[in-house]
Amino acid sequence: HLRVSQHGGRYWLFRYMLDGRRRDIGIGSLAEVGLDEAREIARQYRRQKREGIDPLDAKQEQERRIEATERWTFKRTAEAVHETLAPSWKNAKHAAQWINTLATYAYPLIGAKPVGAVGVAEVLAVLRPIWQDKPETARRVRQRIDSVMRWAEAHGHAEKNPVPAAVELLPKQKARPEHHAAMPVADVPGFYAELASAEPVAGNLALRFAILTAARSGEVR
Repeated sequence: HLRVSQHGGRYWLFRYMLDGRRRDIGIGSLAEVGLDEAREIARQYRRQKREGIDPLDAKQEQERRIEATERWTFKRTAEAVHETLAPSWKNAKHAAQWINTLATYAYPLIGAKPVGAVGVAEVLAVLRPIWQDKPETARRVRQRIDSVMRWAEAHGHAEKNPVPAAVELLPKQKARPEHHAAMPVADVPGFYAELASAEPVAGNLALRFAILTAARSGEVR
């Protein structure tokens, strides 16, 4: 039905009987819902009723789920995951690093967003700025976002984890070897003299041998 209020408001109403009771469901205003759409929604309600489902109860349950999902922001979900993983942390520092990484790189962009609304584009927005410049940090952020989204998916707060698809759209990270610090060659004679005057234990002798022969560490050992 199209109901017109005494103040001129016009909105669609679906009325049905269930167990001897009359029930009404508002479908929306005429300005927002056209006739064809209103009829299609009414057909869905009739189908539910034939299947033994109360359309009004189903609608209210859906609205409750949507409301609950919106309350589960990415930040709140991350905190829940952090608490769940607490028994596995090596120490307090490790636990703080896990959540602080997300607070630094993810929260400013997606922290307040419902976790179910975090998609590929949102994950890319977090990872792209650091993917090449801070590869190790980006890897940790990716892993932790992945943990949050997998938890959200498992608990019904998100339909799908978008992290794997997002990573496929990122370029291959450049390998950045981290070399050990090297002693300036001018300092080697003085250092060698210190070694020669110290107790000739195995490590001392091995280091002197490496300096004199330029052999590889594995060969020296």
